[in-house]
Amino acid sequence: MKKLVPLTLAAMIAFSGCSKPIYETDLKIEKNHISQFEQREKNAKIDTCIIHSTEYIDSITEIARYFEIKGVSSHYLITRKGSIFELVPPEYTAFHAGKSMMPFPDNRVSVNRFSVGIELIAEKAKESAFTEEQYNSLARLCVYLERKNGPLRYLGHSDVAGKNAVDNGLRPKYDFKKDPGKNFDWKKFYKTLDYFLSTTK
Repeated sequence: MKKLVPLTLAAMIAFSGCSKPIYETDLKIEKNHISQFEQREKNAKIDTCIIHSTEYIDSITEIARYFEIKGVSSHYLITRKGSIFELVPPEYTAFHAGKSMMPFPDNRVSVNRFSVGIELIAEKAKESAFTEEQYNSLARLCVYLERKNGPLRYLGHSDVAGKNAVDNGLRPKYDFKKDPGKNFDWKKFYKTLDYFLSTTK
C-alpha cells in the first residue's frame, strides 16, 4: 500500500477546482477530557484563540497526565500527525494562558475567560518546525470554531503571557512564555486558514 503524503497548501489550491468539497462534518475530533477546567462566566463570548506548543510526549494519555500534574489544560491538542483531541469542551474555561494580558490597545487580562487554547505537539527540540498535518488540522479546527463563535483573533501564548504580561507585573521574569516559538509559521497558518474558510461547506 502506498504511503499517503499530506497535501501542501499549494497542492490543495491547485486541485481545489476539481476536488470534492470539504465538509465541516468530516472533521474528526477525538474526546479525551481531563479535569482541569471551570465554568465560563455567564454570557462570556469566545473571541480569541491562543496557539501553544508543548514538548514532545508520545501518547495522549501521558500528555493528559502531564497536564493534570501541572494543573493546566487546553481545549484542544494536535499531534504531529494531525490528530485532534478535545481535552476540555470549549464551553468551559481551560487553564491554558495563565496570568495573561491581551496586546495593546485591548489590554484585557485573564485571557482564559474569553479564549480557546490549542496545543501543538513540538518535536523533542521544543522550537522545531511543525508538520503539514498540524497546519491543516489547526486551520480546519479554527474554521469549526469560527463557525460556532464568529471571527476569532489568533495569538500565540507568547503574545499574552510573554513580555507584555511580565512588564505589567502579571508574571515573574522566569515565567516568560515563548511558545509557539519562532518556527511557527504565521503566514502559512493564515493562508491555510483562508483556504479552508473559503472551501469548507
